[in-house]
Amino acid sequence: IRAPETLVLEQPITEGPQTDTKGTVGAPRGSYRLPTTDDPRNLITLSANADPSTFVHEVGHMFLFQMLRDLADPRLTAEGRTQLQGQIDATRAWFSSNAAQGLTELKALAKSTSKRAAAAPNNAELQLRASRLTGAVQRAEAGGGAAYMERVAQTFMATAAPGRDEAAEVVYHELWARGFEKYLGTGSAPSAELRNVFAKFAQYISNVYKSLRSLNVTVSPEVADVFDRLLATEEAITQERRGAMYQLSPGVL
Repeated sequence: IRAPETLVLEQPITEGPQTDTKGTVGAPRGSYRLPTTDDPRNLITLSANADPSTFVHEVGHMFLFQMLRDLADPRLTAEGRTQLQGQIDATRAWFSSNAAQGLTELKALAKSTSKRAAAAPNNAELQLRASRLTGAVQRAEAGGGAAYMERVAQTFMATAAPGRDEAAEVVYHELWARGFEKYLGTGSAPSAELRNVFAKFAQYISNVYKSLRSLNVTVSPEVADVFDRLLATEEAITQERRGAMYQLSPGVL
């Protein structure tokens, strides 16, 4: 993890500025870069105006990539592979159910990036990013709009899928990362060991956003379950949920 004043990364997953109205696109406050042949590290880079929620957002990106990489790990048991594939399927289904929002955010991201690219004509990386996003918008509009984004969701990060649109997938990466922030912000921990961490982050994020609704994302129960399994063991989750079943609401006694 590094914290320079500015970001200099090749094709990173970037986070826009978080405001009290929404978490969307703009000048990045942080980024996540996948391991490469030259550098095997998962690299999270934070800009000078980053805050703890920025770090959580980027960790969310990392978890999504890691979940998909783990599926290809030959050490994975048959049971583990089935469970992991179920988590990935649930994630893609959640993306698909948010296809209309994905289209709206893809257009906003392309517009924002093109504006930044116009102001920095010598930034080749930014020019390329703007071109790719503009192309993704054009393909989406020609392919049926939200229906096209549903197909993008269904082939999300499926490298062998015909017609996969990697440029359009960025909005789902961002949806997932904001969803991870919101999940932690609820304060509902998947295990007893994580209760204090969740409670502290929930208190913090309430100060960053006026409301969790400002993150502009709805976390489905199925995706919340995926997040649970990224952070806690099956045994710990079962124990915590069993305990929650027998907790009385305040004022009952």
